[in-house]
Amino acid sequence: MKKLIFEFLQRILKKGNLQLRKIKLRSMNQFLKENYGKKELIGIEIGILAGENSLEMFENLNIKKLYLIDPYSSYSDYKETEMNARGQKSLNKYEQSARNRLKKYNDKIVWVKKFSSDAWKDIKEEVDFVYIDGNHQYEYVKKDIETYYPLVKKGGVFGGHDYNTYLPMEKSMQDYGVVEAVTEFLRRLKQKRKLWFYESDWWIVK
Repeated sequence: MKKLIFEFLQRILKKGNLQLRKIKLRSMNQFLKENYGKKELIGIEIGILAGENSLEMFENLNIKKLYLIDPYSSYSDYKETEMNARGQKSLNKYEQSARNRLKKYNDKIVWVKKFSSDAWKDIKEEVDFVYIDGNHQYEYVKKDIETYYPLVKKGGVFGGHDYNTYLPMEKSMQDYGVVEAVTEFLRRLKQKRKLWFYESDWWIVK
């Protein structure tokens, strides 16, 4: 509900060239800030869209390098189309918005304009955190988890967005596989990890 209200106010203010900024950080960003705030961090974000969460990271964390992964390419196997515009024209606008919003931090950004299933090949180092917010269907979340968890350093943070246990499960409202994929991932881990989740974010410390 909070998210819907925020988006509604954004649309109203946009007509007057105004912008409503959230004061409260996303939960995983808040965790990183409180526990790794002074440390230089190398991170990966999957699913950038307009770059709002990326900007929040830069403004609140000591980012040394951030890999931003998003193909900005429309494809048919994306069931969220009913909820959000994902046509190619819209994606082009989102990409331009993200690049404009983040231009101040270009020297710390590695743009990887590829699908996450291929983008990992461009990352030749371990990272301090990974934030997954790409396609939320089960098979895609599962693949992102399997592919990017090995890239996180021991003691690093691995998580993502849209862990929506509180939303109705009707397909018209939600067809996300995040909860299922994360639960399955935790069951497979040889060493048990504490799962943190709050206000749609989920994360563990490796």
